[in-house]
Amino acid sequence: MRCYPRGDAEWAVADHAVRRRAVFAAGALPLHRDGPRPAGYAVWAASARALLTGRPLSVRHLVLITDGSSAPGETRLEEELEACAGQFTCDVFAVGANWNPDPLLALAERLHGTAEFVDEGLGVAITGAIERLRRVHTPQLPIEVTVRPSVRQVSLSEKAPRPRRLRAQSHPDRPHRWSFPTYQWQEQGRRDYLLTLVADADADPLEADLQFAMVSIGEVHAPVVARWHRPGPAPAHASAGAASVRFLTGTAAMRNALREGLEALQRGQREVAERCLGQAASMAERFEADWVLGEIREVADIEDAAAGRVRLPTAVDSGALRPMILRAGSYPGGTLTDTVFPRPGPHCRHCSTPAGSEARYCIACGKELL
Repeated sequence: MRCYPRGDAEWAVADHAVRRRAVFAAGALPLHRDGPRPAGYAVWAASARALLTGRPLSVRHLVLITDGSSAPGETRLEEELEACAGQFTCDVFAVGANWNPDPLLALAERLHGTAEFVDEGLGVAITGAIERLRRVHTPQLPIEVTVRPSVRQVSLSEKAPRPRRLRAQSHPDRPHRWSFPTYQWQEQGRRDYLLTLVADADADPLEADLQFAMVSIGEVHAPVVARWHRPGPAPAHASAGAASVRFLTGTAAMRNALREGLEALQRGQREVAERCLGQAASMAERFEADWVLGEIREVADIEDAAAGRVRLPTAVDSGALRPMILRAGSYPGGTLTDTVFPRPGPHCRHCSTPAGSEARYCIACGKELL
């Protein structure tokens, strides 16, 4: 059923007549522009949280449409996003030309949605977002990470298709287990995550394989195995997935360089912008990220992408930079190279369950792998 909020905490079913009146009323809503400023993003997020928290819905999602006329100088957005994280998700659509990309990116990143500039075709964009939401069957599919006692910090972030920070949920009855809801699995394909552990050596042996964590999604489990090395040069061989970690780190740095370059250009800092955009172009050439090169060409001439040499024109339209900054923070990235997959490992001789190349014990029956 389609419902709408009526009053402070009441929901009413939106019948055909109500929807028809809503369409007519929405068409007459003025943009604020030079008029009185509305309450601000933090107030809107708080209102959505009050309406959605506790609702028996499989997907709780806010579609925020803004022309950038939110009250300036608000300081409560970060605090409100902390309260909203995990309660609902949010997609942001920016219209007009007067909005600041920073709070919109903060909303999309913290609430696991996307931020998009809509020059025209707003109805099509919103319809597409709603259709994506209707394909969600598991809105908070969690990744479970169980660590050994010597691990004192755990973090997990999504790197592809979009960079996101995942919020950890602890289990009081199991202090060494953490859950990371991943939100909105809508289409087929891959997601790539970077797990970071901080561990103390304690009395662990050197040069011995140790299982530091078990990562689980439903009934699928994979061990995280590493070893403490003796002081001195790093070992010659790279562990499985080392290239993937370098790829994730590099693409994150590429996005940051692109965004910093565009923001510097918006502030009129041309030397900083040239340096950052040059760095982004060099990394984009290395990672074959054509979309980054395309963004840079909108504002600069790329003289030598591999060498990181770009040249800025005499003047750049500052209004055109806002959508580009938004895309730099929210545009889907590419998937990882094949090195993300573990190397073929043994099968358990007791239950035939496949194991990772570094595994020492079966994740299904617990028997030692020989």
